[in-house]
Amino acid sequence: MRQEHLKKLRLKDFQAPNQVLCYGAGLIGRQMVESYKLAGINVVGFIDKNKQGAVETGLGPIPIYSIDAATHTFGKEIIVVITIANPKTYDAITADLTAAGVLETRIFDWGFANWITVPSPKCHCDWMFKNAILLTTSILKCCFWGDRRYFNTETFAAGIPFETSLQSYVEKTRYYHKKALRGEIPLYCVDCPHLVEEPLNEEFPLIESVGFSPSVHCNVKCVYCDAMMETDNSALPYNAKEYGEMFLQMLCYFEENGLLAPGAQISFAGGEISVSPKRKELLEFALMHPEYEYRFLSNCVVYSEEMDQVLAQSSKNAIMCDLDAGTAETYTLIKGYNYFDIVINNLKKYVQSGRVELKYIVLPGFNTAMEDYLGTVKILKELGLSELIISKDHLHHLNVREERKSLFEAARLKMVLMQNGLSGILFPDSYSSEQMSTVEQLYRQLICPPKGDAR
Repeated sequence: MRQEHLKKLRLKDFQAPNQVLCYGAGLIGRQMVESYKLAGINVVGFIDKNKQGAVETGLGPIPIYSIDAATHTFGKEIIVVITIANPKTYDAITADLTAAGVLETRIFDWGFANWITVPSPKCHCDWMFKNAILLTTSILKCCFWGDRRYFNTETFAAGIPFETSLQSYVEKTRYYHKKALRGEIPLYCVDCPHLVEEPLNEEFPLIESVGFSPSVHCNVKCVYCDAMMETDNSALPYNAKEYGEMFLQMLCYFEENGLLAPGAQISFAGGEISVSPKRKELLEFALMHPEYEYRFLSNCVVYSEEMDQVLAQSSKNAIMCDLDAGTAETYTLIKGYNYFDIVINNLKKYVQSGRVELKYIVLPGFNTAMEDYLGTVKILKELGLSELIISKDHLHHLNVREERKSLFEAARLKMVLMQNGLSGILFPDSYSSEQMSTVEQLYRQLICPPKGDAR
């Protein structure tokens, strides 16, 4: 569907009595469907060839149908939104749907919602206007952690040059800015707690944060990450080298067009920057542009002299390592490889040059034994660090009991750190404000349990 047609779409086109089904009950579909339903889109089910039953979401279970079952149950006038990461599958899926009698004009990919805006008293959001992240199949605006929505802005399409995608991304951002000035927000942003009621600047906002996060090159298999990798890397539109080239092009495009804010933060996450085929060129960019702030999210299995040089370049630059364990045995359980001692030695090198942050993703049943907590305390003291960043598994949907266990263990770890003269900092990208309040409440209960009659 052409862009001029997409711009004419309205929310009412997807509300009742229209019936919408998401094709693809995988990670992307599960992330998207809650935003759709919160915005008032009448999602009645999923279509999936390989899954049966129902998908559990924060808004309740949503049934899964085959194409034939969906058209039999709801008729052939359904609207289908393809919520699959790999755009190469779209033509085949569309062919299957039209063969079953669904009109092609009622089939959309998940980028359809980019052009739908709805009225809102809160229209200001730094993540919406000042953030850009390169993923495996798209450029997105905000992450999907905590309460944030998975805001895919520009999906890569076969045969479309990456520079064209960058230009389209900027055009869409300008479109959102104009709409926000008129009191409207994108569909994905409905009910997002990060929207605020502030006056917007009439000038087009500069990008303050750029992220590299295509997870196609990594040298460990973390249990919380690998379990969610539902897309075959060989089916992705680009390879690891090309993603590195794309991010370099993205940085240069933003800079040359005056879109980067002074002191913008450039982060290297997803995959593993130290083993990226384009690590040399990407790190050379950082060394040649000291006016920006750089953050490396690395497992630190491989020591990089270039990363060390970037750390030494400015006290604002930092490397964050997800160690997630205080013992070699637990590290191997979580990461799939026994690089524990290697990582500790590399961290000792990095901490001599610049800022190092240690992060601990709390996984009840994996790394919540006291020996792991105390082992982490020992490591922090060896590195001369005074605090630990505490996070949770944000890639899996947790039920109420699982979430309570995770929050309790975050509080317990925070207590152990305090008892040893260290601080535990909750990672704001991982916890919602409500979850952070629960952790703090549990923490207070642990360090100062109530006495006497609790009636």
